[in-house]
Amino acid sequence: MPDRSLVSRRIQGALFALAISSASAVAAAQDLQGAPLWIERWTAAMDPRRARVDALAARAEASFEEATVRTAELRMSARQASSVFAFEEQRRIRALLDAAVRDAREALAIAPSHGLARYVVARVREQLDAPPAEIIAATNAALSSLAADERERRALLSFSLGVAHTRLEQHALARDAYESIVDDPGAPGRSTALCNLAEVHMYLGEVTRSLERYRECARLMPTSATAFWGLAVAHDRAAHDADSRIAADRAISIDPDMRDIEGEGVFYVPAFERHYYMAIAREAQARRLGEASTLINALASWRAYTREGGPLAPWLDRAQAHMRSIEVELSLRTRPQRPSSNALPSRPSPRALRAGPAQRAASSPR
Repeated sequence: MPDRSLVSRRIQGALFALAISSASAVAAAQDLQGAPLWIERWTAAMDPRRARVDALAARAEASFEEATVRTAELRMSARQASSVFAFEEQRRIRALLDAAVRDAREALAIAPSHGLARYVVARVREQLDAPPAEIIAATNAALSSLAADERERRALLSFSLGVAHTRLEQHALARDAYESIVDDPGAPGRSTALCNLAEVHMYLGEVTRSLERYRECARLMPTSATAFWGLAVAHDRAAHDADSRIAADRAISIDPDMRDIEGEGVFYVPAFERHYYMAIAREAQARRLGEASTLINALASWRAYTREGGPLAPWLDRAQAHMRSIEVELSLRTRPQRPSSNALPSRPSPRALRAGPAQRAASSPR
């Protein structure tokens, strides 16, 4: 099952609290708000160094959040936006991310364990698609510095950690990261984390647990194709053919273009897993449209799965069973139908030929 990046999918970034300013950092103080003014001034007077660090970290997070919003808006308007606008917007986004890193690093130069500054560095690494190992290192550093009650930021970091571990096929570590989110009912992105966790259970061979998580995800996101595509695949791998078809039919009704399978922000580990999802989806599409060509496409996806996965593909037996079933169905569709030697060819009556749609509908069986 595909993992989902938080920016392009269902989490729009952490809520953030602007830090307290310092009297010795007047420029930074103008950017901050939150506590009563007398508290800000008292804190700045008592510890101007800490106030300066907090101001830098808060400004870094504000830059990162603006970059996140602009990225999401650019993705949503990608089809309508001109290439010139997209290029300029990408430059603005990169400038914001660079500013966020500069401020965060300046804060860390003064206070190396500052939680918010480390958080910004980790999130920017994720935004810039850094190598998974780098994301994991930065994220673990941030998690070690954030307070336990910072649920929003910790959940976002844990999601990043789950994605990065999954990319490296470190599924047990990915499971731990996702479970830290789903165990908190109020955590942001919990529904998406449930779907990803369900697939991690699948990678680890925990099919029953995977089905439980997918069902929970589907209950929380009843209009999400992501949940039902995953549920369809999980049921199929458990040899629950009827349940798999029901879930796949629900998914294709929500997502007829299959964008939740091939859209932006979706990846597969290993890469040939994509063909399994596409095959399940194309079979559902064939049931919906009744077209042999779509069934042929499903067969091609199953063949791609077996070819790229090779003899060690984890669900090879299920793929081969689908291939045999489709080949039989296609042979029945293409087999010429011989009329019975005893039957006389029937001809419609003149009245039937003259009948319009209402007549045929009225005479059809109920």
